[in-house]
Amino acid sequence: MKQIVALAASPAGTAHARLAAEALRAVASHSGYSFKVEVADPAGAIGVLTAADIAAADVVLLAVDAEVDAQRFAGKPVYETRTSAAIRHPQAILDAALAKVSPVVPVAPVVAAASDVAAVTAKRLVAITSCPTGI
Repeated sequence: MKQIVALAASPAGTAHARLAAEALRAVASHSGYSFKVEVADPAGAIGVLTAADIAAADVVLLAVDAEVDAQRFAGKPVYETRTSAAIRHPQAILDAALAKVSPVVPVAPVVAAASDVAAVTAKRLVAITSCPTGI
């Protein structure tokens, strides 16, 4: 089960943030995702996300119209949108956020023959850059 944590914030108070949080929560619940949301309010926060909540999350969704400190989400895939988009299109927002989670694919070890290594090391890479403004 995918675990999603979200932060909803609006500078105009909690109305838009709460609407976004509830729209996202309803869709996540219907889709079978584990979902926890914090609503940031100018007077404080409701449903504060703990460090354990954030650590267990597969993705962090920010539905914000105000600047928030995202430092506590460092190392996690973060998807940011506006509260209005989360209210109007919660399924699309959740899908886009979950798309940031990279699937774990096992990688087979690569074994190169001695002749392949020699061929690879003999190649050179040349890069050319250009700027259309001439700077």
